[in-house]
Amino acid sequence: MATTAARTLFASALFHHFDLRPVAAVLARAEANGQAIANVGRYEAQSHFLARLARPVETIEEYGISTWAKAHPDGVIVRYPERSDETAARNALLVQPFRSRRIEVWNAPALAAAKRSGDAEKGSSDQGE
Repeated sequence: MATTAARTLFASALFHHFDLRPVAAVLARAEANGQAIANVGRYEAQSHFLARLARPVETIEEYGISTWAKAHPDGVIVRYPERSDETAARNALLVQPFRSRRIEVWNAPALAAAKRSGDAEKGSSDQGE
């Protein structure tokens, strides 16, 4: 009985921190539309299976966002800041809890513009999980 209660508590309280279905849906749509996908920091294929991605996800570093966005103006970028800010809430395609961080999916040009203005810098240190 205690085990069942613990599982129920985990499922209701923490599952959304590990549920990648919303991210997978955004990435599947992006790939179906022919958009390139990049991941800031280490990528462990956490979205590949759920999104049924057929193409590789490019790995980039925080300093390479602007360059990648210029080369892929229709692309999307996934990143994992410690916390999200108002700019992400207003401009990212998706923001949700992920493990002990956040996961954000952005249109590449929007993230590059936010970084240029300094709005996307807060919470962006130590990217990847």
